[in-house]
Amino acid sequence: MFYFDKPENIDKLSQAIKGWQGTPWMLNARIKHRGADCSNYVAGVLVDSGARNRILIPAHSDWYFLHTKDDVLVDGTINLGVENGDFNNPKDGDIIMYKVGKSIAHTGIYLKGTVHHSLYGMGVTDMPWLNRKWQKRKRFVFRLKDRS
Repeated sequence: MFYFDKPENIDKLSQAIKGWQGTPWMLNARIKHRGADCSNYVAGVLVDSGARNRILIPAHSDWYFLHTKDDVLVDGTINLGVENGDFNNPKDGDIIMYKVGKSIAHTGIYLKGTVHHSLYGMGVTDMPWLNRKWQKRKRFVFRLKDRS
């Protein structure tokens, strides 16, 4: 069973996403309305929705993805307890991973046909699931297991 299979958890996810709206992008930060990068934004939404109690994101440089092929973002997400989701038919709450530069270096969370994420220069924002620019960068769809 997956955490976001329960309708009440989708409601919590929706409220958590709304709570982060207006947050600017800030590297290595997870402070609602003050700043968050993409991975810390997703972690904050997951914690606020009750999916996980605590998620630690290691500090990283803002351009690490240009210099390494290490997929630390993927490895950290796998450690949360996930399974591969349907690449072409995501479910609400799925964690989406994108390749930027040499590695998987961007993430967002799917809800109702939209990917919610934090972008450099834009902050917390959303885009359609089928956004042409990001669609070609999509590499993973992960579904969070229920730990209850």
